[in-house]
Amino acid sequence: MKNLVFLILFTIVGTAANAQFDGISDAISSQNVTELSNFFGDQVEITTPNQDDVFSKSEATNIMKSFFATYKVTSFTLQHQGSSKGKSSEYAIGDMIASGKKFRVFIYVSEKSGKTIIEQIQFEQD
Repeated sequence: MKNLVFLILFTIVGTAANAQFDGISDAISSQNVTELSNFFGDQVEITTPNQDDVFSKSEATNIMKSFFATYKVTSFTLQHQGSSKGKSSEYAIGDMIASGKKFRVFIYVSEKSGKTIIEQIQFEQD
């Protein structure tokens, strides 16, 4: 019985954590830059094969448009999620295949005014 209660509780907590990244994951999978940029704050750190800096929301949106124009996403899967020690931020790690290349994607988010904000997103080619 204890195992069943633990399993149900773990499933509920895991589902809540997954929900935080669902919109971001969907936006990456569909290359929907408009939807992805809804998660950007005033500043976002972006790493791509051609960029690595902190950008304003509008600059970050343009960088992601350019990135997705170059790399057509065929699959994106979240592999791991967790939170920082102080639980002030959450992270997810995913695998993406785009234009025949493999990428490891790191996403760091925080909550601001009840909204999930991407603080940093990295697309590192394997």
